[in-house]
Amino acid sequence: MDEILSKVKNALGITSTAQDETLKVYIAGIKDYMISAGVLSEVVEDKQSQGAIVAGVTDTWNYGGGEIKLSPYTKERIIQLKFAKLENNNQNETNESSGSGEG
Repeated sequence: MDEILSKVKNALGITSTAQDETLKVYIAGIKDYMISAGVLSEVVEDKQSQGAIVAGVTDTWNYGGGEIKLSPYTKERIIQLKFAKLENNNQNETNESSGSGEG
């Protein structure tokens, strides 16, 4: 969580640790949203989801109750991630399929 917390703080221009616990709640909320939307939890925890998580937290930061809205980018990226596989799995599938014709 420290890596994604650092990226979120950088995006929001936060340099102190005063908001860390609050930001962790926002990060967890976006991750839960992604999982509820059908993104595999392994993909949510993968580096390929960091941009969507940062965008989601940025979208929801400093909004009052009933005012929170995710940007079209965040929603579209989460939809794309719903169909994503882990980057390592994609690489392994490529290696397996290219190696199957040999020998």
